[in-house]
This record gives sequence, C-alpha cells and structure tokens, in this order.
Amino acid sequence: MIFNEDLKCPYCGKENNAAELEEYLEDNYSSNEINEKEEVTCEHCKKKFEIEVEVEISPDFTITKISKKDD
Repeated sequence: MIFNEDLKCPYCGKENNAAELEEYLEDNYSSNEINEKEEVTCEHCKKKFEIEVEVEISPDFTITKISKKDD
C-alpha cells in the first residue's frame, strides 16, 4: 500500500504510524468495503481526525514465457 503523503495529525502536527490503516485498507481492498473517509486517532495527542482515501486500481502483469509461434 502506498500513501502519497505523510499521515500527520492536523492538531499536533506529529507523524503517525500508518501500519493499522494500511492493514485495514489491504484487508478490505478486495471486498469493496473501503470507505472514502476513515477515522484515525492520533498516537500522540489522542484526538480523532478523518482522512480521505482514494484507491487507484492499476493491474500489474508479469510475462512468464515468450516463445515462437508454431506455423
């Protein structure tokens, strides 16, 4: 999971560990249960704030074999 910016508290400005949020998003990614907004509690000041989550689906493909076509 990739976040495009730090998960900083809007109240105290300190950076938060995003491991729990990443786990939530990864667990619910395939089940289509991801909400656009998620409530997060700051580890430092304990105040709650919301983040907006935008999911971009980008399928990755791996070519496993290339061979000549038999005529």
